Amino acid sequence: MTEADAQPLVLVAEDEDSVRQMVALALKAIGFQTVVFADGAAAAEAIDAGTVPDAVLLAVSMPRMNRIHHVRHIRARAESATTPVVAMSANSDELQAREMIAA
Repeated sequence: MTEADAQPLVLVAEDEDSVRQMVALALKAIGFQTVVFADGAAAAEAIDAGTVPDAVLLAVSMPRMNRIHHVRHIRARAESATTPVVAMSANSDELQAREMIAA
């Protein structure tokens, strides 16, 4: 097993380039591997192609696939059904929080 194999994999789906880069750098600095995507559809395609993350950091608002559809897509696959998903947002919105918890 290589050192990279021992590092947990975090899938980051965030449409803001600067946020995506900062999150990836911060995670790598504390020992995580990252795979990053600029929208939910690209992240979903990676999961369909066999990427099995240990955790997902997901922007609440993204193009091409919204947060609820993305979480449901992750949960529908046996390999990722119990994968922790953390929703990230610069905004505080109670409705968004309830929707993410329900998904």
